[in-house]
Amino acid sequence: MPMIESVCSQYRLRRSALIIFVICQIILLSAVKLKADTGTEPTSRFRVKYRSIDRIYLDGGKAQGLYEGTILTLDGADSNAVQFEVVYASDNSASCQMISGNADVKQGDWLTVLRWGTAPEVKAQDSVVTDAAAATINAERQAEAKGSTANTGNRTSGSLSLQWYSWQDHTGTNLDFGQTTGRFSLRAQELWGRPLYLRVRSRGQYDQRNRAYSTGAPDNQLVNRLYELSLRYGSDDSPVQLQVGRLLPRQLSRVGYIDGAALDIRQGSGWHSGVMAGAKPRWQFQEEEMSIEKYGLYTGYEHGSFRETYFEEYLAFVGEYHGSYINREFFNIRGRLQSNKGWALSHQIDLDLNRGWRFDKTNSRINLSNVYLSARYRLSSRVTVGGTYDSRQNYWTYEQQTTADSLFDSELRKGFRGNVNLHLPFYFNLNTQLGYRDNGGGNAGTVSYSSYLSKSNIITRQSRLSFRYSGFNGPVNDGYSYALRASQDLSRGVSLGGGYGTYAYKTQSLSQERISRWWESELRLALPYSFFANGHYQRSYGDDLDGHTIQLELGKRF
Repeated sequence: MPMIESVCSQYRLRRSALIIFVICQIILLSAVKLKADTGTEPTSRFRVKYRSIDRIYLDGGKAQGLYEGTILTLDGADSNAVQFEVVYASDNSASCQMISGNADVKQGDWLTVLRWGTAPEVKAQDSVVTDAAAATINAERQAEAKGSTANTGNRTSGSLSLQWYSWQDHTGTNLDFGQTTGRFSLRAQELWGRPLYLRVRSRGQYDQRNRAYSTGAPDNQLVNRLYELSLRYGSDDSPVQLQVGRLLPRQLSRVGYIDGAALDIRQGSGWHSGVMAGAKPRWQFQEEEMSIEKYGLYTGYEHGSFRETYFEEYLAFVGEYHGSYINREFFNIRGRLQSNKGWALSHQIDLDLNRGWRFDKTNSRINLSNVYLSARYRLSSRVTVGGTYDSRQNYWTYEQQTTADSLFDSELRKGFRGNVNLHLPFYFNLNTQLGYRDNGGGNAGTVSYSSYLSKSNIITRQSRLSFRYSGFNGPVNDGYSYALRASQDLSRGVSLGGGYGTYAYKTQSLSQERISRWWESELRLALPYSFFANGHYQRSYGDDLDGHTIQLELGKRF
């Protein structure tokens, strides 16, 4: 038996090595294909300069070929699932909104163009105007646009889509699952010609299971969630902003969504102060759960611009209460410093204050419950390095005060992660990450690692091939996975993709590793009148899975 296992292990190793070798040969052979009419490579990757609640802003604009309608994907996201669309572009900056997928995009992340937008037509007389004349023309056009907006109605953008998801289980456990989801997003600006801004985000879904799960999930369930419904008075440069409804306070995002109001006052010279008050939305709780009221205030300073050097630092206090009882009280300290020279530093710290029953539980007046530090430095136009440190501890809340101390871990997570991003010649990109996480309890930590290699402009400008390998080594289990994916824009508005991948793991109680494999195909369509349709199919099989997944989506952007 040991000899057979050794032979099988060598066979798997050789087969994996052969797969990687073939992939590298395909990529390297395609790398020699360069456009004969260009002496330099056109930029197809853009870095995230900063982000707001619902937009991200890139370090490129019209001068680099980014026009409204350009579609980009987040580097490292599986199957190009996380996509963004350029909704506004200036000469050297562009703002984007997420149109598919879900990801926590951070400053310094990279996006790659999937489909380029079309440059607006330029009149002959416009091509020879001076800079001063161009400024005059732009001012006149902006005035005309404002007048047109006031006359024709409100400026709105958003999307409406219907999704259908199905998992067919072939393992015999009868865990078939289906889900129908409707999503709606709306953003209206300058309502009735005033600095009024409306934001709506909601989702409704109906889950169907062949049987109820042992975890308590019912066989059928209807879930409707209104994530945001807020009305804000005041533009970004107004001295006063007032926001009411279901909202996520921009300067107090650590409190989460609230049903209430937030007031921000700009005091000149970069100083901000504000307050918020409200209740935790009911959709986050079951019916028998308690209500939580939240209050907060903050002060902070901002200086500079993202094109040069930018600095901000905020101090906030947040109190959460269930009636007259304390749920949680903490200080939040956050800030960032970044330069257009290619470096950035940021931090976020939570200090919990313990009064009353919380002091009795912790025997400490102040606890450091969250620390997040991040640094990034661009060594050259092609090399960027970065690192993060993250430490989180559980904190006592009113709902948990009866929990036994032995079941309440003081340290939830502590870890480091470093990454190197290489923007290589011939449209190659390589991102490598190495991390370590300590879960506490005296056990050894978990080491994780990953490498992501991608290449665009293989057959055409809109083709892309990527390979990802990742793994982890922990105190009780080890595992690895790899995936090969390719995508191609067949014509304007039509994109086809596919992929193959493997996931394997082994625990201390298993004599051999368990392996699951999958292959998938994907079709994306941009239809007339701003409609879109997406289809995704995945076949999974192996030691833990046997079934197929189908996901369809039809929607409209406006």
